[in-house]
Amino acid sequence: MVGGEQMQRIRIVSIPGGQAPEEIRRAWVGVKIPVDESVEQPSIQDTGGVIARGDQPVPKRVFTVFALDAFGALKEHDAEAWGWWNCNAQQFFCEGRHLLFDESACELIN
Repeated sequence: MVGGEQMQRIRIVSIPGGQAPEEIRRAWVGVKIPVDESVEQPSIQDTGGVIARGDQPVPKRVFTVFALDAFGALKEHDAEAWGWWNCNAQQFFCEGRHLLFDESACELIN
């Protein structure tokens, strides 16, 4: 936090798209995650699946968050959903990796 400013965060307000089962994606609803402030938010990014890498990237308007921040917030909200991600997308459980959430599934909060 610089100069008393709060870090910007998103709150997931609807089920995000993606390759995970719907009940796992539904667990994101209500989760608050800090955004990566080094990236313009929201921005247009090429998105692809986190499970099957063969998907062709599609440009979408998204919020960019650090994966470890997102998974930490999810674990507090729904440990079972966190466990699914930990088993099925382990490559994202490391420093510096990002997750992208469609702008339409989020609201920007402070």
